[in-house]
Amino acid sequence: MRIAVIGCGAVGSLFAAHLAKAGEVEVWAYDVWGEHIGAIHNNGLRISGAADFTAHLNATADPKSLPRCDFGIVATKAIHTKAAIAQVTNTPYSKVEQLAGFITRSGMNTIPLQDARGAQWAKLIFNASTNPVGALTLLHHRAATRFPPTGQLFNDLIAEGEAVAAKLGIKLHGDPRQLVEKGANAPGKHRASMLQDVLAKRRTEVDFMNGAIAQSGEKVGIPTPLNKALWQLIKGLEYSWQDPE
Repeated sequence: MRIAVIGCGAVGSLFAAHLAKAGEVEVWAYDVWGEHIGAIHNNGLRISGAADFTAHLNATADPKSLPRCDFGIVATKAIHTKAAIAQVTNTPYSKVEQLAGFITRSGMNTIPLQDARGAQWAKLIFNASTNPVGALTLLHHRAATRFPPTGQLFNDLIAEGEAVAAKLGIKLHGDPRQLVEKGANAPGKHRASMLQDVLAKRRTEVDFMNGAIAQSGEKVGIPTPLNKALWQLIKGLEYSWQDPE
């Protein structure tokens, strides 16, 4: 049984390393970052934090060298997801349950869902509230949560997202506010991925976060002025990197 992990950044590395360490399946990691793939080849893939270990697995930066795999875990940035899953459709739920079993036995408890939209929207609303605020203020997550003006902004952004999800008939799987608090109580000074992108002057995922909520809101008649404003501000920041006249 083979599992391919497409995108071996922070999230993809967690899945790849845990699955490889468990030894139940053959793991292949694919990433375009050649230096990272080379390090995995030479030294293995090290995970630190809640778990601390080094796993050895197959890794490649050449998609043509990937063998046929039974499962694929896509952990790319949102801007690359569509291309990464273009050839994957109509997955039977039994396969979802099987993959969830592999991941749970590797040490990461996993809940398979018949309808993933509730979980997707809960995570979307959480990310759309925290990421752009961190990117624009340069505050790490705990500081932005505890500072009253930005903490209130988190709540107001979440309320807009919840209203859109409710209008779409989506029942959230989890509470975005609890995710905010969980992140704020975590050790260390966590910088949102969008803040890291901004500091590196990389394209952000704002189109797939606040942009997605704003566009969905327009379609169903729910106003989302805060999400729309943050979307526009981040897009303006990206535009500034081009040094426009």
